[in-house]
This record gives sequence, C-alpha cells and structure tokens, in this order.
Amino acid sequence: MVWLLSQSVTSQEGFNHVLDIFSSDGGKLINIVLLWAMVHHFFAGIRFFLLDMDIAISREATIKMAWLVQFLVLVTVILLIYKVVL
Repeated sequence: MVWLLSQSVTSQEGFNHVLDIFSSDGGKLINIVLLWAMVHHFFAGIRFFLLDMDIAISREATIKMAWLVQFLVLVTVILLIYKVVL
C-alpha cells in the first residue's frame, strides 16, 4: 500500500498506473477485502467499547451483539461495494 501511495503521488503516469491496478479484477478484490476489514474493525470496536462499559455483558446479549455486528458488516460492505468498488 505504501508503494502504491508513493507511485500515485510521484507523477501522472504513476497515478494512472495505480488507477489501472485498482480497476483490475484483482485490485477490486483487494479493495473489497480491505473494505470488509475496516468496516468489521469499526463495528467490532463499538461492540467492545459497549462491553467495556458493562453494556450487554451477559452471555446471551453478547452473542446477539456479535451476530448484530456480523449483520451490520455484511449490509454495510454490500452497500459500499455497490457505491465504491463497482
């Protein structure tokens, strides 16, 4: 990622090369994986913050929150893929 950033700011040709990489099928797949990781990290962070504040600390509530995080990640990633990647 650092190399791609370096290439994109050095020249117009480097920027166009990085755009070609991200518009390829492999680049889109990498974008989707990175997008999933960031969204999952965000929602899981909120979940653990609530657990640290002793909110929904019981086993049943924790399981429900974990499923809620997975659902929110799935919906958010699908919407972002539709808007950003495709």
